[in-house]
Amino acid sequence: FLDILSNHYPERLGRAVVFVPPKLFVGFYSLVSPFIDPVTKAKVAFVKPNDPAPAQSENSNSPWIAVEECFARDSLEKDCYGNWAFQYNHQVYWKAIEDEFAQTKAALLDKQN
Repeated sequence: FLDILSNHYPERLGRAVVFVPPKLFVGFYSLVSPFIDPVTKAKVAFVKPNDPAPAQSENSNSPWIAVEECFARDSLEKDCYGNWAFQYNHQVYWKAIEDEFAQTKAALLDKQN
């Protein structure tokens, strides 16, 4: 599986951030990580938002980071340990979807004629 990913999809991953990973996942990752390409492995990060990241030296291979290294807390929803109190309003989003659909439909009908 890892061979297929590395040979057919090279360098497709920008950064993988896993929020509050279960201990079982972390254990599995620590078993598999020696077989992952070092460049790809460096792009994987684990975050426990309420815990400070462990102090890392320059040659540390620890995947644990502070959430602020990747995201501003103000841009994360409260459910994702951020400060943004997002409220979903169906009427606003549904209207945007209807408008987009109407524009697409009109464009397709113009193309046909």
